[in-house]
Amino acid sequence: MKTPIILNPNQQNSLTFPNELSSHILTQAYLYLQPNGWFHDFPCDEDGTTPWYTFPAITFLKDIIKPTWKVFEYGSGYSTLFFSKHVQELISIEHDKEWHDSLLVENPNLNVHLVTQNADAHIESTACYNNFIENFDQIRTNNYEHDFRHGLINNEFGGYASKIFEAPAKHYDLVVIDGMARALCAVMTVESYRLKDNGIIILDNSDRWQYNPIQEYLNKNGFGRIDFYGPGWNNHAGWCTSFYSQSFPINNNSVMRKETNTLINS
Repeated sequence: MKTPIILNPNQQNSLTFPNELSSHILTQAYLYLQPNGWFHDFPCDEDGTTPWYTFPAITFLKDIIKPTWKVFEYGSGYSTLFFSKHVQELISIEHDKEWHDSLLVENPNLNVHLVTQNADAHIESTACYNNFIENFDQIRTNNYEHDFRHGLINNEFGGYASKIFEAPAKHYDLVVIDGMARALCAVMTVESYRLKDNGIIILDNSDRWQYNPIQEYLNKNGFGRIDFYGPGWNNHAGWCTSFYSQSFPINNNSVMRKETNTLINS
């Protein structure tokens, strides 16, 4: 494989490449990055605001989404604005009061629930929550701020993760996990039985090896996975947004991500 773009040994954080590649790189930016909103101030394309997922994931989502869908979303943001215009029902959960308030000031009709850290868990989730605390393999580091920011802190978010129990059984067509306590949210999504039998789970940043326990859990519960690796808004490096469903007839050859010694840096 050719690797003509290299780090400049004489200048830190600088890349160098042959002049003849300039037109290829600009053409790629013009034909792919620009139409997908990579240069814009927020995630969007020619149709409007998009979720902050990888571009291939957005393309797939826009192809399958239905106006009759009911969506539950852990974490609010640009995806909330997108889903609010494309589905019948949207419930979003947010832990950060400042972000929650700012989102509603500009979009007062959004159904975004503020559920802060250490909020009480829903009474129906007690057995599920306790079993998770006792038995689930949680990956942690010695850096609490890092773990908090990247959704690796679970035990303190029982109220946040169990908010899904407020809906009737088999209610949601889609559950998005893109906020806090991602492992606990995945378990609550499955064991609350609020996701329809053919429903879909989206896990963003699913390339992170720290989420391997989630991958293993969903796989053992019969969820096939479709990965959408690629670039996305405001990121120089690509990442992965994954879709999971028990209706996907897929046996993934590699369930787990390769472990590294580095912290999550995005």
